[in-house]
Amino acid sequence: MKVYRIENKHGEGPYRSIACEEWETSSHNLGPRNPGPYSDFHEDDWHMIPGYTKRACLFGFTTLSQLKKWFNTTERERLRRLGYVIVRMEAHQIVAQSRLQCAFVPSENYLPTVAK
Repeated sequence: MKVYRIENKHGEGPYRSIACEEWETSSHNLGPRNPGPYSDFHEDDWHMIPGYTKRACLFGFTTLSQLKKWFNTTERERLRRLGYVIVRMEAHQIVAQSRLQCAFVPSENYLPTVAK
């Protein structure tokens, strides 16, 4: 399954990178529009692959529309200036999903491509 996320050239999302401090001091706020995964997913929602942990998961979106609702135009532009791009990649398995986001294990040896 294809998924979308925002990441930098190191494959890091905006919540787990060196730029995280700068990003978190912006107007972006984890609220109803974009709740953190541990408040968005119930413990029973996690369908883990044996041998994987939640820490091995990446977070993203099953549609580009979901990503653009999560990160508005101003936030996407700020992230772009910080070196982030929207990428499309293959998920080996979706391990948790809500109407807003998903947690997934990426496919091995699959390189993300910049989404158009």
